[in-house]
Amino acid sequence: LGADEVVRTKEALGWPLEPTFFVPDEVREHLVEAGRRGQTIRDAWQARLEAARQADPGRVAAFEAALSGDLPAAVTTALDAVGLAEGGRKMATRKASGKVIAALESALPELMGGSADLAGSNNTRLPQSGDVRRGRFGDRNLHFGVREHGMASMLNGMSLHGGIRPYGGTFLVFADYMRPAMRLAALM
Repeated sequence: LGADEVVRTKEALGWPLEPTFFVPDEVREHLVEAGRRGQTIRDAWQARLEAARQADPGRVAAFEAALSGDLPAAVTTALDAVGLAEGGRKMATRKASGKVIAALESALPELMGGSADLAGSNNTRLPQSGDVRRGRFGDRNLHFGVREHGMASMLNGMSLHGGIRPYGGTFLVFADYMRPAMRLAALM
């Protein structure tokens, strides 16, 4: 908006022209109350986390390790065991990717992902894990259906949240369907 439009907008809303950046009292009060509610929720979460730490310190340590984003040493060991870096073996990239995903399954408990209805073809299934579905959220294979854009968007959200190492796969011919989400991933 230009200066004239700002003046007309403030007049229409019944706001003072000065200060330039004006926050009505009811908005400020709403935000302060939201902060109080958030603090109460955070305090309850911290209390639950501390109780869990006392009851099962190993589980909380694994949770915090996943949130840290650091890769455990077991990842390097698992990747070395796959033996793809040595070369000499010709293999389709989707086959190589499937071997890596399978090797990382036990080394990286926070690994979770799948495919847009192509898991059997592009080898994105974690072989020792079940499928996430209603009432069964402890598993790690995701079925996104025929929706590459939705898959990439969900993977972005999981990655931004932290605690999960998401992956997904499709064939290049379908990449156009997920282009907006891939662009956002590159910007994140």
